[in-house]
Amino acid sequence: MKAGVDRDHGRRNLLTHEFTHVLSLGDDDGDDRDWWLSEGLAEYVADRGGDWTPARLPDVRRLIRTGGWDGTITLAAPPKDLPASDRRGRYGIALLAVTCLARHYGEDRMLAFFTAVVRNRAEPAAAALTTLGAGWPTATAFCTAEVRNRAA
Repeated sequence: MKAGVDRDHGRRNLLTHEFTHVLSLGDDDGDDRDWWLSEGLAEYVADRGGDWTPARLPDVRRLIRTGGWDGTITLAAPPKDLPASDRRGRYGIALLAVTCLARHYGEDRMLAFFTAVVRNRAEPAAAALTTLGAGWPTATAFCTAEVRNRAA
């Protein structure tokens, strides 16, 4: 019975993730530089129950441990031939990064940042000042440290 519940839960998270893309991006897929933000938002919404993050952490830990993460939260779209565990780890980092932005700056500010960067094509450095009220180097350093702490 538990496997059926887990499978249903996984399907629900996947559908929530994909519907978030439909609602947040519309006909625009964004671009590769914003991958972390569009996927991070979709993961963040799918994780509203709080149980998606723990499922992502083992792959995040492995990615960090094996040197597969460059230490920045602004991950571009992964190569098509990337191993599945590395791909899951990158999704986990995107989730942790967007969660950090929402927790530290507030969900409304995180969503305004998303809109500015992904939908309006602003550079993160300019968008951070107007939406988060902080410089991008400060925000990214804080959230990079948060990703490392959560994955520890």
